[in-house]
Amino acid sequence: MGTRTTTLRRFLGSGAVEVGLAGLLLLPDVLPFHPGTEAALALVAGVVACAGAGLTAWRPRIGAVISCIGFGGLALLPAELVGTTLYAPMIVILSCAWHGELWTAGFTSLWGYLVSLGLTLRRTTTAAQDAQAMLLWCGFYALPWVIGLALRRVELTESHRFAVRAEAQRREIAAELHDNLTHELAVLPRDVVNS
Repeated sequence: MGTRTTTLRRFLGSGAVEVGLAGLLLLPDVLPFHPGTEAALALVAGVVACAGAGLTAWRPRIGAVISCIGFGGLALLPAELVGTTLYAPMIVILSCAWHGELWTAGFTSLWGYLVSLGLTLRRTTTAAQDAQAMLLWCGFYALPWVIGLALRRVELTESHRFAVRAEAQRREIAAELHDNLTHELAVLPRDVVNS
């Protein structure tokens, strides 16, 4: 059981989650590449956004800035050219919330929400659709917070349990040493008298 937990923790802590999710987001945009300047710019912006999202595993603030720059580039393009890389800020939020970079996650959430909403509002025609888009994007940007904070809570709980177990083991060893030393000191005068 401990080996599986250690292996899982090593895998999750290695950045594989962030890089894997960023790659999955980028793949649908890369495969059906269309020629043209705007399509090439969309691909470059998507690569920058996803590269920044993957980088958040090791450098959360730098990765968030890079991802937001790429995401801002996507906002300048026509909405039909923006693909799945639209969700790159959610990887940044997940990673930052998970690793305790809450201000970075908050800034990325705000930026991502505003850009996503702006891209969506270009396509809506009624106030009801606008309200629906606002609510939908709010839910989309809340989800990585929930998952990231839950992962962080699990890690903190596990580290607390480990510290409690280590302290209990330390106390047990100290008590055993105390008993052994007390016994040896009690026997010492008897051994001196017998000699």
